[in-house]
Amino acid sequence: VTMVSGGSAGKEAPCADVGAGVSSLLARLLHMDREDQRRMMICGVSAGFAGVFGVPISGALFGLEVLWVGHIFYEVMFPALVAGITAFQVTSFLGVDYIYHPLHFVPVFSEQFFLKMIIAGMFFGLVSILFIEISKFARVVFRYIALRTRLFWSCMIGGLILVAIGYFASPIYLGLGMPGIDMALNGEPLLSPFGFLYKIITTSITFAAGGIGGVVTPIFFVGAQAGAMLADFMRVDSATLAALGLVAVLAGTANTPLAASIMAIELFGPAIAPYATVVCVISFLITGRQSIYPSQRISMDSGKNLEEEPAFHHKHYGRRASDRKQRIHPRKTLLKKAVREMVRHLIPNPKGFDEKK
Repeated sequence: VTMVSGGSAGKEAPCADVGAGVSSLLARLLHMDREDQRRMMICGVSAGFAGVFGVPISGALFGLEVLWVGHIFYEVMFPALVAGITAFQVTSFLGVDYIYHPLHFVPVFSEQFFLKMIIAGMFFGLVSILFIEISKFARVVFRYIALRTRLFWSCMIGGLILVAIGYFASPIYLGLGMPGIDMALNGEPLLSPFGFLYKIITTSITFAAGGIGGVVTPIFFVGAQAGAMLADFMRVDSATLAALGLVAVLAGTANTPLAASIMAIELFGPAIAPYATVVCVISFLITGRQSIYPSQRISMDSGKNLEEEPAFHHKHYGRRASDRKQRIHPRKTLLKKAVREMVRHLIPNPKGFDEKK
C-alpha cells in the first residue's frame, strides 16, 4: 500500500520479513533450539535480500552483517550462502529482472584517481549521516504531531508533503525510484543536483508518517544520484561514481561494508572492486555508531570505539542503534589515546593519566 500510494520505500523489507518469518516458523515446527532458530532467521533474511536484488553472495553477507554490527556469525555463513543462492535461482527461474549495469569504462588505477576515491568515500559518508539525521528528525517531528493531535493528522501531513514534492520537483522522487537509479547509472543528466536530498526527505517522511517498506532501494537512489552529482565536480565518469555511491551509501547507512563491496562486483563487474572497497570502508567509518535502522544491534561497538579490547560489557552488548548515546567522536578518541600512549611510554605512570579512563 505504501509504494502503490506513492510512498518512498523499497520492497526488500517485506521480502526479508517473509523469509525470516517462514524460517522461524519452520525452525519451531522442527523443534530447533534458540540458537538454530536464530540461524534460520538469518538465512531467511539473506534469502529475501538476495531474491529481491539478485545478489546471492552479498545478500548472504548482508543478512550476517545487518543484524549485529561488529560481529559476523561465521557458523551461519555457509547456510546463508546456500539460502541466498537458492533464492536467486528460484527468482531467476520465475523471470524476475534485476538492475545489472556492467560498467564499460572504469579508469585505470592511479594515485590521483585513488585520492579522488578517498574524497568520494568521505562525501558518501557525509551523505549517509545526512540521511540518518534527517530520518531521526522526521521521526521525532511526526511522533510529536501524532501525540499532540491524532495519528490521522500525522499521516495526512506526511502525505501532503510528499504530494507537494512530487508535484513541484518530480514524481521520480516518490515510490521505488528505479528510473532515477537507472538515470544515474546510465550517465544521463540529472533532473536536479539536489535529487538525492529530495529522496532523503521523501523517504524520511514516508516512514515517519507511518509508511511500511524497505529502505535499501531509496538508499540506492540517494547514493547513485549523489555520486552522479559529485562526478561533475571531480571530473570523473558519471556512471562509475554513481555506482560507487550506490554501494557506499548502503555501507554507511546500514553498517554493511563487506556486503556493499561484494554487491558492487555482482552488480557492476569486477573492475570496480578496489574502488568500491575503498569508498565503502571510508563511508562506513565516517558514519560512526549511527545507523538507518533504529533496531540494529551492536555487539562490539562495531570496532569503532577504538578500545584496546572488545567491549563485551552488558551495557554495550546487544544495544540498539537508537539507544546508543552520542559519545566523543572517534577521531578525538584516537588523538586522545595516541597522546596517552606517548606519555605512558615516555613517563612511567604519569600523574593525572588514568589507564582505565
